[in-house]
Amino acid sequence: MDRWIKHSGWYPDYKLRLYDRNAGCWKGDFVHESVAVRGEVQRLRGDLLHYTVRSASDHHQRMDRYTTLAAEEMHKNGKRASRVSLLVSPVASFLRSYIFRLGLLDGIPGLAIAYFAAHYSFLKQVKLWELGRESEG
Repeated sequence: MDRWIKHSGWYPDYKLRLYDRNAGCWKGDFVHESVAVRGEVQRLRGDLLHYTVRSASDHHQRMDRYTTLAAEEMHKNGKRASRVSLLVSPVASFLRSYIFRLGLLDGIPGLAIAYFAAHYSFLKQVKLWELGRESEG
């Protein structure tokens, strides 16, 4: 949204970027993979600018893909969606991003981020619910 997002849980977002491939390996099957490293890890000063989303439409398309992967991972791990999770999870995601992580200080972009977080949570739960119904029969 053409500005730096300082809150909403987006900054700082520490990620391991440089590592000795002989001392590290990727972990995770579907979403939010990470690197596990044997040994010491240090932080570099400064910010790495990483523009992953071009527009709200682009973000929405990515959410559709990632919620499918997240629901598949949850289903694989034996999780099931319920009416409560369908109702509570999106509201909790919105409040966490907008209120507790101070997204409200990011203005309209903070509101959009909180809304997308809630929508992401809802889509993930609905897709998990669908997978549960398919596996039942």
